[in-house]
Amino acid sequence: MFRRTARRRAPRFLQVTFALTALAATHGSAHEMVDPNWCVEEGLQPVIVEKFNFDEKALSDLIKRCGIVDGDHHDQWDQVSNAIGYYCNVEADQQLGTPVPFVAGPKAYLSKDHHKTYSISQGLSGACAVCMKKP
Repeated sequence: MFRRTARRRAPRFLQVTFALTALAATHGSAHEMVDPNWCVEEGLQPVIVEKFNFDEKALSDLIKRCGIVDGDHHDQWDQVSNAIGYYCNVEADQQLGTPVPFVAGPKAYLSKDHHKTYSISQGLSGACAVCMKKP
């Protein structure tokens, strides 16, 4: 009898934060949106399954679609991080696995003071990636 074990996954916010950290570590290379060494398991390589480039309206629509409510919390960076995690997890191509978001810009989103400087009006660009076996 086969026993199925549940894969433990980090919360979406942590996955986005990890992806941002990985991106920031390789930000010197403008052509690499996803670090080629991002996949920690030997024999795997990152594959971009979808690129995104949201303007303010598209981000606002995405935030509403995934059920994020503002309430008393006005941190737009948190809202967008959760929304882009939802986008990669639910709306991007899932055939190769569960994609993780990598944000490329704007600079305010990636800055040290992103909670203060980033606003939805700046949009968001990047990609959703998965780890695949190397050919």
